[in-house]
Amino acid sequence: MKEELLFHIRRIPTFELVDVFVRDGALVKQPHLRAIVEQGKNDAIAVVSDKYNLVQIKDLFENVVECCRSEVDGEVFYYRGKGDLCVFPEDSDVGLLVQNSVDLSSAVRISFCTRTKNGIFSIPSEVASPFVRIHTAREIQVQIEHYLALLDRVKPAWEQIVEHLAALELNHEDIEALKRDIGAGKRLSEIIDEYLDPEQDTFAPIKFWDFIQIVVKAIEKRNYKTTFHLSRKIRKVGDAILQWAVFEKLRLSAVTMQ
Repeated sequence: MKEELLFHIRRIPTFELVDVFVRDGALVKQPHLRAIVEQGKNDAIAVVSDKYNLVQIKDLFENVVECCRSEVDGEVFYYRGKGDLCVFPEDSDVGLLVQNSVDLSSAVRISFCTRTKNGIFSIPSEVASPFVRIHTAREIQVQIEHYLALLDRVKPAWEQIVEHLAALELNHEDIEALKRDIGAGKRLSEIIDEYLDPEQDTFAPIKFWDFIQIVVKAIEKRNYKTTFHLSRKIRKVGDAILQWAVFEKLRLSAVTMQ
């Protein structure tokens, strides 16, 4: 629960700024640059200016959890200066996804996510808009309670929009398009095809959700090097699901109007 989540958050490394040197015969210190490293290590995650304000990922995530007045649970993912925090209020499968990094790859980002038996999916702006925005660290404590108040509104939107996919059948071209949407590389695409008949002449249409189950199995079989990378790929699938759900809802609306 909340204390267990905080325990995992506090295990995220502490980062520090160290001087940067270049070799020009001798080592020369760069006066306006600093390297970000995990405390006690020399492997630079990023190089920043000396004016960069370093915000500890675990401090930020801890503040998020402490802002949740009720009991919560969730998951924490970390890899090399990047962190994802998923927080779910009690008795809810729709929660907050908070992302931050110290390697300059992203600002603090708050969005919504939902969890199923197959993993955690993000709910992109097509559904959650206008509640997905980029924030600075200073704003986050004020905004978290606003996001929590909106969770009950996001969950019905998610449930309503994915119902339209229940009857959707995919042909060979649809599957290739979905594979592109989830960013399936050569190896992941090959694993997905192991569960299908790749020959177009004999390919039988497959239900959308059946194909998603295949994709999730393929992702698990792909053996990503960390749970961080695995969770990011799962959420990429979630983004694709929502994009297709929006398209299908618009298509059905257009058919109804004809």
